[in-house]
Amino acid sequence: MNARRILASMGALLFAALTGCGGGGNTAQSYSCSPSAPSLENTTSCLEYASGWTQAQAQMLCGNVMATVNASACARTNVIGGCRTTETLGLAPMGASTTIWYSPAMGQMVTAAQVMAHCSTMSGYTYVAP
Repeated sequence: MNARRILASMGALLFAALTGCGGGGNTAQSYSCSPSAPSLENTTSCLEYASGWTQAQAQMLCGNVMATVNASACARTNVIGGCRTTETLGLAPMGASTTIWYSPAMGQMVTAAQVMAHCSTMSGYTYVAP
């Protein structure tokens, strides 16, 4: 192998390591938090950051709603549905997803149909089943 090919191979490996390609990244990790107060819809919720969010980013976002970040996905116990968006630009890497999961513990949204209707009012969000 000539020197040019060796340098090209090393450059490709370095790029893969820095961008998380080739299995070395943490793209499968999910982070979550539950706000300390009920959401505006008066329904308990859990915020889930997956597919590319870093722990530091999730920690910052959870801090914005006065919640502690967990290194796991939201529990699906009693969840009636969620609203999900996929990042296309901005704070998170392309393709990172954010899901707001809802449970009827406190009240106004108690059916999946109500969550579906709510998701349709949020720009860029779609309904996902638990």
